Amino acid sequence: MENNKIIKFKGNILLRATNAIEITNKLLNIDLRKIHILHFDDHKLFLKGMELYLRKYFPNLTSEKFTNSQTALNYIKTSFKENIHLDLIITGLNQRPDINGYEFAKAVREIEKPANKRTYILLVSMYDLEFPLIKRGLEEKIFDKYFPKSADLEIIESIKLILGN
Repeated sequence: MENNKIIKFKGNILLRATNAIEITNKLLNIDLRKIHILHFDDHKLFLKGMELYLRKYFPNLTSEKFTNSQTALNYIKTSFKENIHLDLIITGLNQRPDINGYEFAKAVREIEKPANKRTYILLVSMYDLEFPLIKRGLEEKIFDKYFPKSADLEIIESIKLILGN
């Protein structure tokens, strides 16, 4: 109970440094766990912006960012072979000629089958929930969750739930 010791100084209540940091992190909604995500999107600026946004709440974040689907899928294959744990995959709908977010997520599900693993896939898109590929991906359980790109703290709270907080 030493960590819970309250210290008074000049009439103010102070907490031990370890508790103060812990309480501050909780108040600021900061999660200190190490998390490893893969983010695939066709917009480099969105990739970087999302990483900065997530790092604000998850300072121990490891983020693998990809704009090329084959490179991202190869990284996922390698991570399964080498037993590198991915906590989360974030993808956009990526309306690209070579692959879209639905096809990407479906390819991830195929890679996972032999490894008997399932990584949570979060779709963040400018398209709304009624967009056909979004509806289809959610119905087929290719995507686990969808958020519009305008979402804010809902994404953070969802990631915390995914991580078991």
